[in-house]
Formats: sequence, C-alpha cells, structure tokens
Amino acid sequence: MLLSGGDAVRVLDIGGPALVAVKIRNITITHGKAIGPGGNGGGIRNHGALTVENTTFLANTADFDGGAIGNQIGGVLVVTNSTIHKIRAEASPRG
Repeated sequence: MLLSGGDAVRVLDIGGPALVAVKIRNITITHGKAIGPGGNGGGIRNHGALTVENTTFLANTADFDGGAIGNQIGGVLVVTNSTIHKIRAEASPRG
C-alpha cells in the first residue's frame, strides 16, 4: 500500500489530547510535506503511541523537524525494520 501527500500535505497525523495507540506496517509513506507553524513530520506527526514496522518513508519534507516522522512531546515512537530515504527538515539537523 502507498500513502502520498502529493508534495502538498502531511500524510498522517496520529493522536490528539488522549494517547492513542497506532500500529503501521508494510506500507510506503511518500511525498508528505509539513509546512508553516507546526511544520513537523512530513510523513507522520505523532502525538500518540506509534509503532512502525516494515515501512518505507520516501521523499518526505518538513519546514522544521522530522522530515519522515515528527515525534511530539509526550509521543511514544518505536520503529523497526523500516527504511527512510530522501527526507529533508529545513530548520533542523535531525531530519
């Protein structure tokens, strides 16, 4: 399965006021873009408890942190057997 932001929007935004548990596996997240204030996590912005398995992140960008995944304060993130290619975070060396 392929999920794309079309170089215009963030692909997924996980969580909210309550800690939500989400597992993502066996997909490609591509061409996400996080722009402006809150421009963290072009592929995924995580506020919950996120587990990512066997997933490819390709060509995701963010104006600030986390070209592939922006893990927010209070977010829990586990990534296994996944690949991250061609990401960019403009204002952060963390990508």
